[in-house]
Amino acid sequence: MFPRLALTVTALFVLSATYAQKGIAAKHNAKKAQTTSIDTAKSVSIYGFLRPKEGKADELRSALIALAKQTKAEPGSIFYNLHEEKDGTIFLYEVWRSQPDLDQHWQQPYLKAFMAKLESLIEGKPEVHAGQLLFAK
Repeated sequence: MFPRLALTVTALFVLSATYAQKGIAAKHNAKKAQTTSIDTAKSVSIYGFLRPKEGKADELRSALIALAKQTKAEPGSIFYNLHEEKDGTIFLYEVWRSQPDLDQHWQQPYLKAFMAKLESLIEGKPEVHAGQLLFAK
């Protein structure tokens, strides 16, 4: 057991040294500080549920993951999380730095394209809620 522990500690040390050498840790910490500093008075939170039509769960999942990857690149996007329930229902949660950032998001061509095909992928209408973030850690 001790040789495995020693090997693990050594591997972590080498990995840490490599990250430090390449500045990866500094970049990660700067990114983390940037994304966790939220002005809750200005931020906007969106959450909702999307229930896929029969046989459309995979297509919906893939489309949402592609959308999430593009959305995360927007400067005002703080969080964009997708969760899937056992029945295939997708729960999404996003936080935006401000309402103007969210308004800009709605103008993105990739979001307009996603919204144009959403009706063919989900049952009924999306259940979406918006509000102000009160606390974030």
